[in-house]
Amino acid sequence: MSNNPIQRTVSFWRVLRSSDRSPVEPADWEGVLTKWGHQSTHGPVEHEIEGGDVLRGKIFTHENIDHLVLTKGRDDVPRQQHLGTGEVAEVPVDGEEWQVIESSFVSFLDFGNVFGLMRSAGASPSPQAIAK
Repeated sequence: MSNNPIQRTVSFWRVLRSSDRSPVEPADWEGVLTKWGHQSTHGPVEHEIEGGDVLRGKIFTHENIDHLVLTKGRDDVPRQQHLGTGEVAEVPVDGEEWQVIESSFVSFLDFGNVFGLMRSAGASPSPQAIAK
């Protein structure tokens, strides 16, 4: 395992109408996340978006602020390589109830329908998926 720190980029987005790119009415994101947090105690909140992708959301509270962890299943299994021999193998998954995913971490600001987004990889849920 590498000793290099993981570096990620946080991007900021504003929710706009797709028709004319005008701002939408401000949402009560704190209220929305609180509602989803109560629902997610019974499992993740699921939402199917255009194209058939299913997004799963779970609320994570840090320092009394709710954030959204949004995941999407991968259609492949990650691979690993032995550094000494060069042998390549699939990374094992912990049984049928587990799925390989990509994650996005979303934090809604309290003004202007602006949110911060940090993605684990390029295939992670996008800002456009959040808007849908």
